[in-house]
Amino acid sequence: AAGTFYDFGSELFPALMREREPVLGIVHEGYWNDIGTHEELRRGTFAVLAGELDGRQQLSDTVGEPAQVGVLIHDTAEVDDSVVLTAPCVIGPRARVGAGARIARSIVLPGGVVPAGALLAGATYGTVEGLAAWSASLADTAAHDAPTCAATSGNASS
Repeated sequence: AAGTFYDFGSELFPALMREREPVLGIVHEGYWNDIGTHEELRRGTFAVLAGELDGRQQLSDTVGEPAQVGVLIHDTAEVDDSVVLTAPCVIGPRARVGAGARIARSIVLPGGVVPAGALLAGATYGTVEGLAAWSASLADTAAHDAPTCAATSGNASS
């Protein structure tokens, strides 16, 4: 039902295994972030921005070049000169940030409009459409550079 939480790891996968349906997987080495929450989206994005993970080039390709250390502003974003940005911070494509706004540890999604004088701290700001656009652009960039992974099938046990 709409609005009902459903977890693949604790609900779907065990149900498939009970029914002896094939469960596929890949071997993945390195950083993994489920990005099931806005906090995880920010954590993963900021880890790349800080150079803790590979992907800085992909993030720059998607958003743009750093405006200052820890801050990326897309070329198509409009940010008033009076705005204060505190790293880590990402301003996405077509975003607009009004005069006097203060943004820290936040992502402004594509097309997001931050009003003049607003304060964002630890936020993922924008619309569902902006989030979908952001996710699609990152996925497209990652897929372009992703290594080929082998899949396995069968009944897994844990």
